[in-house]
Amino acid sequence: MTAGFSRLADQGIPVFLVPGHEETRLSILDRLELPGNVYLLNAEGVNVSHLVPGLTVYGFPVGLAQDFRPLENFRRLDRSGVHLGVAHGTYMGLPEEPADRWLPLPPEDIARSGLDYLALGHYHEFFSCAHGGTHAVYPGSPARLDFGQGANRSALLVTLGEGPPGIERLAIRDRQYLELRFDLGSRSFPDLLAELDEKTDPEVCAKVTLGGTIGEEIDFFAERIMEKYANSFFHLQVADQTQVSPPSSGQAILDLFVRRSKAALNEPDLTLEERAVEEYAIRAGLIALKGGRL
Repeated sequence: MTAGFSRLADQGIPVFLVPGHEETRLSILDRLELPGNVYLLNAEGVNVSHLVPGLTVYGFPVGLAQDFRPLENFRRLDRSGVHLGVAHGTYMGLPEEPADRWLPLPPEDIARSGLDYLALGHYHEFFSCAHGGTHAVYPGSPARLDFGQGANRSALLVTLGEGPPGIERLAIRDRQYLELRFDLGSRSFPDLLAELDEKTDPEVCAKVTLGGTIGEEIDFFAERIMEKYANSFFHLQVADQTQVSPPSSGQAILDLFVRRSKAALNEPDLTLEERAVEEYAIRAGLIALKGGRL
């Protein structure tokens, strides 16, 4: 990030930066050496900059408080030129509301603001709206933040001046997100590892989901995969959704453990957390009783 800011500094381009709630909570920006062209709009209250001739920039940091409506009583300054707002907030009318709602932005507040353009962050997909004479736009995150996000990432090139702003979406090449599902009921674990060996790439985000019903070959498969491949991908996550159903072994203690474990899993009032604990205990017990490595 700082390298990109420095390249802009080389071209004489200023940067106005409003941190989000995660950056604020983790004090990320406090640990960075930002070049001199970066203006951090992070003080208490509304931050105003007149750095660029003909442009007034208003920053609304999350430090104002989570449920504060930053535009409710806002009035732009009596200055000529373009008036630009930068806020990390939640427009009240998004297709899907973020899990954490910061700085609510109702349409009526945006319409009353008098801003020419309101650059928004917090919602991670592209979204544009206009109320009154104010255009409010989320560019979306420039890179996917999880496997559920769409692959088409972009940045915005916005032209401000006379009339409505010109908004152009510029495609950004994202890293590859690889999702793999293996049925361990029909394939062996060594086969799975052999396929993963062929797909390792330090630039790829990988998600491995394990499914199927297993009987004889029982292990902590997710943990084994993470041990082997944690440093082989840019990011790796593994979900073990296998079902353990071993056949009768003829060994009294082992078969009794299996019967009691299955009975515990069939209890109707188990929560998801309790079921996960029971399944983990069954797996650990079977591995231990067979002399395996925990």
